[in-house]
Amino acid sequence: MANHESVFYSTTEIPLVNRVASVFVHMTDLRRSAEWYSRLLGLPVMEERMNGGPVYWFDFAGTHLILDSKKPCRNKSAVA
Repeated sequence: MANHESVFYSTTEIPLVNRVASVFVHMTDLRRSAEWYSRLLGLPVMEERMNGGPVYWFDFAGTHLILDSKKPCRNKSAVA
C-alpha cells in the first residue's frame, strides 16, 4: 500500500488571517440605509457609489461593509 501522507500534509505553511473580510447587509431602501450607516459611522455619503447599482459599500482597513438591496442593476454601465 502506498504512503499517501505526503499528499495531505505539506511542510510549507499557509498564512491564514483570522478576520472578517466583508459583511453584507440586505435592505429594501439603499439610499436611506447608506445615509443611516454613514451617520452612524461618522462618514459622508459617497454619491458616486449611489450610481443606480444594487449595492453601496464602505471601505475600512481590512474589511468592507456592503449594503445590498438585492434589486437588479438599473444602470448597466455601473456593472464592472
